[in-house]
Amino acid sequence: MAHKIIQCRDCGEPIIFLTSKKGKRIPCDPELATAHLYLRLKRAPKDEMICMVTDEGTTIAGVKALATEVGTTRVEGYLAHRSNCSK
Repeated sequence: MAHKIIQCRDCGEPIIFLTSKKGKRIPCDPELATAHLYLRLKRAPKDEMICMVTDEGTTIAGVKALATEVGTTRVEGYLAHRSNCSK
């Protein structure tokens, strides 16, 4: 699916908007990405939480993990831009 690319008004990086299943517009990085996540809440200060959004509008949040770690889920989608906006 083609998405209109615009600039983030806070940091100037390219973003797209995806619509969640609840109708909320979510700014995301424009590159399709794959991540391995533990689908749980952050437990340790070193845990890096990320949120991915699929083309269908499903939002999936979890703790970033390596592909080789047991108990992770492979997620393909767009990284929510707030995860790495420099502002």
